[in-house]
Amino acid sequence: MNHMASSCSFNIESLPHDCVSEILSHTSPLEACMVSLVSPTLRSSANSDTVWRSFLPSDYEDIVSSAVNPFILSFSSYKQLFHALCHPLLIDQGNKVRTPSSISFNSLFHALILIKSSLLISIF
Repeated sequence: MNHMASSCSFNIESLPHDCVSEILSHTSPLEACMVSLVSPTLRSSANSDTVWRSFLPSDYEDIVSSAVNPFILSFSSYKQLFHALCHPLLIDQGNKVRTPSSISFNSLFHALILIKSSLLISIF
């Protein structure tokens, strides 16, 4: 029985980058950050726009366009935009504050720590 298990081993890193990104897009920000710390190959997939776009609220374009200071939301990746949207944001000419209420603050806290860590790792 052990022989069968060992002959059926699978390495997720052998899948195409786009396939791994699609799989990770069905996880959570925290899980994607944890996967990004496993290896450089998985980091590339976990940091992809495919993954992080899936974590954004469905109305993120409206949120960005209604921000009082859109320069706060300048981003070069969807991961950076996600990070920016995890903080309170003035919208609608300063009449409203958008808070990340759809995400539990405990998960958000852990995800932000891992995002910052993985952003630092990707620099090196």
